[in-house]
Amino acid sequence: MNMNEIAGGLKLSKSNGAQISCNIINDNIAFYDCKGISFSANHCEDGIQVKISNSQIDFSGNYFHKGPKPTFLIRDNNARGSVNVQSSTIALQNNSLVFLDHEDESSSLYIGNINPYDIQTDGYLSLSIQNTYRYRTPRNAGGSMHGCGLAILKEIWTIGKPEPELIPFTEFNDLSYLLSGSSLIKPNFHIVHNHVVNNTQFFRGAAMANNNIVWFLEKGAYYYRMQTIWDKKRLIGSSTLTLGNFNLGEIGSNPNMGKPQGLLLNIGTNSYDGLSDGNGNQVVIRLMRARTSGNTAYHSIEIPVCGTRFLYDNGLSVCGFKWKQETSIAPLTVNTMIQSIHFVGDNVVCKGTACPTVGEWTVGDIVYNTGTASNNAMWIYTANGWQAR
Repeated sequence: MNMNEIAGGLKLSKSNGAQISCNIINDNIAFYDCKGISFSANHCEDGIQVKISNSQIDFSGNYFHKGPKPTFLIRDNNARGSVNVQSSTIALQNNSLVFLDHEDESSSLYIGNINPYDIQTDGYLSLSIQNTYRYRTPRNAGGSMHGCGLAILKEIWTIGKPEPELIPFTEFNDLSYLLSGSSLIKPNFHIVHNHVVNNTQFFRGAAMANNNIVWFLEKGAYYYRMQTIWDKKRLIGSSTLTLGNFNLGEIGSNPNMGKPQGLLLNIGTNSYDGLSDGNGNQVVIRLMRARTSGNTAYHSIEIPVCGTRFLYDNGLSVCGFKWKQETSIAPLTVNTMIQSIHFVGDNVVCKGTACPTVGEWTVGDIVYNTGTASNNAMWIYTANGWQAR
């Protein structure tokens, strides 16, 4: 069913049960004061937004084309200044939020206008997320699978102000590579999760210019470095890997393309035929880029990778995660001695060869000693800092 003839796409209010499935919807969707709603196997295009207020809805197996606004806006329209706050109960299961990488500059959905966030919320919600990812695909090539984590934007409302302050939900975004596969967000932005990361230091990568990515920046020589980040708060990561220099923005060897080529990054391997790492390519990839010819420029970007092997840089973004301008190409100073992490509520239980030296740790965090330089069995973080045990 094509919903184009219906003004506004779809609006449902005060429904106590409905199944909406197998439609093509190309305008905004809204749910107000609904319960028992199943929204499944729908194809939602043209960058529409789904607005939800005080509703209980299960979204399963849907395709959403990313646009200039976050795909989901979840807020309680009656909560401003009220103590009688209602919470939406939302489940996102096996949905695809698709970033199309070959938009024309004249299009309203040109890649430079695509919103870097997938969900915007005021925190009045119970949100379950299961295997819901952002996918990059080139224009007219819908079969490719390159999954990345979601990004969430907080609405912070102040009584007396007509609009909220918008800030990134860093507690989720920094661990999106895990939380987009399985997590629960409760009211007031409280995250419930339990995940394990093993073998944190086994990671490799290679890069090359490629015809299948259209480059949207000034052409020239670009120098790239890569770092993997497992916990940005605690600064658990790996040493920096040099990817090398690449001439980007040149017309590739394929005469049928005729477009300036961008960068293809192959992660988890030393070559294009190697095996991926033991974590199934679940990690935050921090890329650092410097333009070494023409006008010097420095940028960085952090991409939550969720199983994909290939990442594509069009100059403006990687899978819709936008590059940020920097004053240098310096990597983060991280704890490279951590070998594994078990996230348990607000704490972590780690294995490592030495006591961490940087990062923001939480009272109750534990690092078990797997090294040989100390007789300490473990270190535990207290109000007075690290204590050996």
